[in-house]
Amino acid sequence: MSLANCVLAIICSSARARCAPAATPATLRDSILADALEAVIGAVYVDKGFAEARGMLLRLFSKPLDKVAGQQALKDPKTQLQEMLQSMRRPLPEYEVVDVSGEQHAQRFAVCCRLRHEERTTRGAGSSRRRAEQDAAERMLAELSNKPHG
Repeated sequence: MSLANCVLAIICSSARARCAPAATPATLRDSILADALEAVIGAVYVDKGFAEARGMLLRLFSKPLDKVAGQQALKDPKTQLQEMLQSMRRPLPEYEVVDVSGEQHAQRFAVCCRLRHEERTTRGAGSSRRRAEQDAAERMLAELSNKPHG
């Protein structure tokens, strides 16, 4: 199922009980609900025009899209980087502590994040190994987002 169909299905599933209380499980499949909503959107566009269809789409999609965006923002940089690389079918990053400095009670860690498939490395720092890894992953995400696609 495409991303568009997944979003349509999410919207439809929230209205299942209200819109089709007597429907059978076969008629409530996500793909059927997505197709039905897509047809309604198309009908509004043809009958009422772009502005009306746009308004309907904003009303329907704003909350689900805000929820998805909020969930992504809650993910830490290491998780975001791992998910990005997995979506591109790339190996996971490797993290290595390259320096530990300071007194035992106030140590600073330096960590390298490596993408071997691209021979790319970023360096992060923090008051713990975990924080340094998060910093290195955040820097790698920033570097990858600036990379030209092609």
